[in-house]
Amino acid sequence: MTFLNPLALFGLLAATIPIVLHLINLQKPTVINFSSVRFLKELQKTAIQKLKLKQLLLLLIRILIIIFIVFAFSQPTLKGSYAMFGSTPPARIVIILDDTYSMSVINSNGELMKQARNKGIEIVDQMKENDGAFILRLSEFPDATTPKLVYDKKRLREIINKTIPKFHHSTIEEACKVAAKLLAEHPNTLQEIYIITDQQLTTLKLNSEKEEKLFQDKTSFFFTPLSDKGFNNFSVDTVLIGNSIIQQNKPIQLQAKFKNYGNENSGSIISYLSVNDKRVQQQLISIPANSTSIIDFGFTPEAGGSYKAKIEIENDQFEADDVYYFTINVPTQSNILYYSTIQNSIPFALSSSTDDGTKPFIFQKSSSILDERQLANSDILFINADNNLINEQYSKIDNYLNQGKGVVIFPSEKNDNIFNSLLSALQIKSSQSVQLSTPAKITSFDESHPIINGMFENEQNNKLNNIDSPEFEYFIPLPSQTNLYPIIQLSTGTPFLAEVKNKNGKLLIFTAPFEEPFSDFNLKSLFVPLLIQTSLYAASSTFSQPVSLIAGESSTIIIPQKNETNLRAILISTNNGVKFNLSANSRRNNNGIISDISKEMISLPGFYLIENKNVLLTYICGNINKLESDGKVADKNDVKKLLIRLGANENNISIIQSNINIASLISEERNGRELWRECILFALIFLVVETLVSRKKKDNEKTN
Repeated sequence: MTFLNPLALFGLLAATIPIVLHLINLQKPTVINFSSVRFLKELQKTAIQKLKLKQLLLLLIRILIIIFIVFAFSQPTLKGSYAMFGSTPPARIVIILDDTYSMSVINSNGELMKQARNKGIEIVDQMKENDGAFILRLSEFPDATTPKLVYDKKRLREIINKTIPKFHHSTIEEACKVAAKLLAEHPNTLQEIYIITDQQLTTLKLNSEKEEKLFQDKTSFFFTPLSDKGFNNFSVDTVLIGNSIIQQNKPIQLQAKFKNYGNENSGSIISYLSVNDKRVQQQLISIPANSTSIIDFGFTPEAGGSYKAKIEIENDQFEADDVYYFTINVPTQSNILYYSTIQNSIPFALSSSTDDGTKPFIFQKSSSILDERQLANSDILFINADNNLINEQYSKIDNYLNQGKGVVIFPSEKNDNIFNSLLSALQIKSSQSVQLSTPAKITSFDESHPIINGMFENEQNNKLNNIDSPEFEYFIPLPSQTNLYPIIQLSTGTPFLAEVKNKNGKLLIFTAPFEEPFSDFNLKSLFVPLLIQTSLYAASSTFSQPVSLIAGESSTIIIPQKNETNLRAILISTNNGVKFNLSANSRRNNNGIISDISKEMISLPGFYLIENKNVLLTYICGNINKLESDGKVADKNDVKKLLIRLGANENNISIIQSNINIASLISEERNGRELWRECILFALIFLVVETLVSRKKKDNEKTN
């Protein structure tokens, strides 16, 4: 125990006053009233002893009254590590503000972020001369620049008051590690770390259990949870496209996953699908507690292009994840690069119109080499294996597949060795051609495959009865292998059409030539629709699941490349109308234009426009980080375990409830706990006791 006002201890000399008075009273003769001398003998010795004991008790009580009054003025304190004779070293304070978006939740005390700002300002108000503070906000990690030590209280209040919830997600553990580095530069100071948060479990720590000694033993930690109950939340978790092939005037199937993070069933919730800012479908959903529900939606695009779509639910306590944004690119036309040295019916088939009158492909032909520019501007590569390919061109085909594009290969009427060499270069097993005396026919389809589904979606159950099967007198068998999936089978037991699934793109292989004298495939009604559907499926690698970026997070996107695209003129338009130039962040490769998107460019959920000279290139969209959706709070023991693992002294960790006055707590931590109130209380108690004992003593004296 120490005293903040030790000079007042000289007042203890006043404790001698009751002693002096007691000694004087002992010398003063006592007058005893009696009626007759004969009553002197009746005065008992014990009565005199009791009287002396009461006098001593009164003396002790009066001394204690003076001592406690003096102690009260000397301000005794407990615990304060630096509380020595009223002086403290300068404080170095780190205020960690949780400004992740879950801090926008409103509880009975108002918005959590506003409560956090108020707590931060209370801490700043307790700073004394030469004290300095660092303000760390979770949204600034992990790429935060080192903050400066600020001494000016006004400036610190401005920084705190400008703090608002942001969509970038980070953890308290990351902030504590930065705080340790900052405080390490100020070793001979009073070090305090204040963590003001909603105590969300997903915001607490990283996925690491590594123990680190980052802090001094005397560093004090104040963990201030603004909410200990969390929040129940329903969210639109994600949206997937059910179609493998996307076409205009064809229904697009969507699967939306809704999630209930709470412990109670959701009841009935209305959900909506909106496309290009127009609501097109409404569903009533119910989500069980702590589980998910998957609901089907859909719409039919009337034209090609980029569609902005979103699925949303009625607002709940946490509104940021009540809507999920996504984009769908419906190809107007896909670019086919046809590599062949001979004339056949394939260009005619792929130049045909579909049932709705549209021509889905733009056709170009190459007969000598696979030109890099032609490859970059195409979505599908058709290869008639009639010409020897050099090794460099084999690698171009492999790279083309790895870029997520589609390749369709079929054998030549000239030489099956070229076909086998190409497959071997792509690590696919094949064998020598077979000449049949009895033509083979189609015997089965994989009805679940998108190519077949798309062709026969309006037919009856038995698809084989509805087609005129071509006859094949020549084919090249494909041995069974783990990555080979037959789509159409021949009567020989081998595939006529198969898919190889070991690349990012789609690789489809026909095993027989299309024309006489090897087959009559090009003369059958199946020829045109099968080639069109195969090409659409191959092109669907380019038009895959919608990519959702995380709002407030840096990311990299691939922008569709067009011949006229100028890197210097690529812009991203944000939700609030601000435009960023992507020229410094962009570069070309075979996939398209790769652009780095900073978290400032996509700071909010919603749609973003990528344009070049006022021409739309694509839409991208951002959604909230799902870690923010889970409203469960961390246990107090989890908080202590984290801080101890990072090197905190367990005795210096304080969990401060939101209703506790931070100002008094800071004073206690720095100066120790002041006991003057207790001293006054004890002085008053002893004063009452002294009054009662003194009164009883006088009554006894009168009786005697």
